[in-house]
Amino acid sequence: MDYAIGLRLENIDRFYELKGDVFAFQNKYNDAISEYKKAIEVNAEVPAYYYSVGYNLGNISKFDEGLKYLGKAIELDPSVPNYYISRSHAYYSLGRYRECIEDCDRALEIEPEYVPALRNKAWASYKLERIEEAEKLCHAALKIDGNNINLLYLELNIYRYKGQTQDALVVCDKIRILDPNDTEIVSIREELLQSTKPK
Repeated sequence: MDYAIGLRLENIDRFYELKGDVFAFQNKYNDAISEYKKAIEVNAEVPAYYYSVGYNLGNISKFDEGLKYLGKAIELDPSVPNYYISRSHAYYSLGRYRECIEDCDRALEIEPEYVPALRNKAWASYKLERIEEAEKLCHAALKIDGNNINLLYLELNIYRYKGQTQDALVVCDKIRILDPNDTEIVSIREELLQSTKPK
């Protein structure tokens, strides 16, 4: 029997959510958002529906609108660290780095070793030129997830900022091993090597 047919009328919001999940998996974000909004119309008390709208609005760079939905998800259930992290990403994308950090701190209060929170806070600190704090957070996250390429790029940027070329080259090599198809890291490595040559 078709699963959708088997759903009870009172669970129709779940049907819309499942349709939204399928569209999101297919990268059809506008269609996904439409389905999640239908779920909200049926049941406005489920935080996950607001989260899904906000998250997928971020996928199409509608961060301002996404903030409203993510805020509602947090209002309905402030105990989910991922809600704060998705909102912190929206703040980061809008250049609102201090608010990004505040949400990361809230997530870390719930889950102290939550890598996405450490990562986002580290990047926001870097953007605010709080380099020592960014480095400390980055290394704390890398101790938990040492092969996280996003964090390794941050570590690379920090070393370049501080003029630690040899450390930066070590990170370049690690990224190349993890992702041999990354052409950007090849260019960065070559640029770093050129900077070490005597003029």
